[in-house]
Amino acid sequence: MKKLLIVFFVLVGCFSLYAQTTTTGAQVDEWAEVVTNTTRRGAVTAIDNDYATIVYIDLALSSGTAHTGTKIVVYGSPETSGDQNWIEITNYVSITGTAVEENFDNSSETGPVLEVGLTTGYEADEARWIFLEDNGTVANSEMGLLISFVSNTSITVEYALTNAKDTADRIYNIAQRQAVSIPFGVRRFYIHYDNTFDVDGSAVHVHSFMSQVTGI
Repeated sequence: MKKLLIVFFVLVGCFSLYAQTTTTGAQVDEWAEVVTNTTRRGAVTAIDNDYATIVYIDLALSSGTAHTGTKIVVYGSPETSGDQNWIEITNYVSITGTAVEENFDNSSETGPVLEVGLTTGYEADEARWIFLEDNGTVANSEMGLLISFVSNTSITVEYALTNAKDTADRIYNIAQRQAVSIPFGVRRFYIHYDNTFDVDGSAVHVHSFMSQVTGI
C-alpha cells in the first residue's frame, strides 16, 4: 500500500509539472527560394532561455526539373555570441524526383478543396505534403497536406489555406516537413539550406518555425 501511495504522489507531481509547462511557437526563417547551385544561411536564433526546442523545416521543389536532393544542415552553438564554436547538430538530404507543377483554376482559392485543371501527380494514395507557392508574395506560400482528389477537377488538403491563392500561383507535388530536436545546452542555432547537392537540379523553396518550452 505504501508503494502505491508513493507511485500516486510521483504521478501527481509529474502531472502538475506538465500542466505548468509554458510552450510557445515562433518563426525561424520565412519562405524563400533557393535557386540551383546556391545556398541560404538561415537566421541565427537565440534559444538560451529554452528548456526544450524543436525546429520544423519545410522543403519543397519549385520547378519541373529532375532533382536528386537538397542538403539541410542544422548548426548549434553553446555561446551567445561569436562564430568560433558552431557545431553540426544534424544533416540530411531530402526531396528527390521531378515535381509536377499545377496552377489554381480559380482567382480566390481558400481550400480545403482546390480546383485544378489536371491531377496527374496528385492522385493521393496516402496523406502527403504539397507546396502551394504564392507567386506574388513568397511569404504567403504554405504547405498543404494532400488527402484526396477528383480526377482532373480538384485536389483536397486537410485544412483551409492561411492565405488565399489565385490563378498566378502554383502547386508542386514534392515537399517535406521535418522535425529536428535541438539538444539541451545549445544557446543559438541556424539552418544551412544547401541546394548545391544536385548541380543541375531544381530550385527549392524553404521555410522553418519552432516550438519552445520556456517555462516549467
